[in-house]
Amino acid sequence: RVAGLKVSQHNRSGQAMGKAHVAAFRKYGQDLITIFSDTSVLAEAMGTTLYYPEDDAPRFDQPAVKSPEDAEKIAAANPQTDGRLPVYLEAVQVANAEVGEEVFVSCCYAMPFTTAAALIGTEHFVKSLRKDPELAHRLLRVSLDTALRFTDALLEVGGLPVPVDPVASCSVIGPKQFEEFAAPYIAPIIERIHQAGFPSVLHICGLSNLIWNQMADTGAKVLSLDKVDLEQVKRAVGERVCLFGNVAPAETLLYGTPQTVEEQTRECIRKAYDNPGGFIVGSGCEVPLMTPPENVFAMMDAVRKYGRMPLTSPS
Repeated sequence: RVAGLKVSQHNRSGQAMGKAHVAAFRKYGQDLITIFSDTSVLAEAMGTTLYYPEDDAPRFDQPAVKSPEDAEKIAAANPQTDGRLPVYLEAVQVANAEVGEEVFVSCCYAMPFTTAAALIGTEHFVKSLRKDPELAHRLLRVSLDTALRFTDALLEVGGLPVPVDPVASCSVIGPKQFEEFAAPYIAPIIERIHQAGFPSVLHICGLSNLIWNQMADTGAKVLSLDKVDLEQVKRAVGERVCLFGNVAPAETLLYGTPQTVEEQTRECIRKAYDNPGGFIVGSGCEVPLMTPPENVFAMMDAVRKYGRMPLTSPS
């Protein structure tokens, strides 16, 4: 919106994507540029097809795996050539060239659990966890291979990898499934990021209250959280991790007013400013496309206004 582009133009051009994020940084002055469009980009590079609306995010269309036999044919993607992965790498380079001395340039992409779901379809994948775990692990292994390759490619061009795993949410699976099918495939990516000297961020959308300790066990240094109470997370794992969140994307940022945005941002700070592992204010998940600019400014201004204060009460 800042660059005056249709979403379809942004999604398919590294130059357009990179310059749009630079323009947004110049307008809003946030502390992290986040290159992102959708969570199916790795699966698309391995054969899943997406539908591209003119002015909205790409959507799942056809899975790469239509039968268990198809899973044997899926190969890890090459970040330099396959799908839109080169678009993301170019966008990181474009943004870094213009503002890399001022701000970190990160790139969000899906963890293996979410990518595997996009290879076969989320409903079929979640059913396979119980009915055909061998198939699930096969898809997870190839998704991990692709994620590691893309992580390395991002690091090579100076990008900060920020992996996300929305389908591994407690809104979809439980702690036992997370322990067997998600966590083992998150940890190697976290370790790769640490080996490069960067702190790791792990974002899981929706509810995550049943897996906070398991998320911290992956080795992630920062937990990016959505629909949870920051005080509860602080008590559970605050000694182990930095917390990141969680102004409500739709209810507050999209549909709220500058006043309600300021109030909720202040409340997030009140709850988590003293987290032993640190605290970063942000939206709970991605900021919706049609969010009024005045609401984004309200969140930024509230952080500058209250971010250094030891807020101990909501008054």
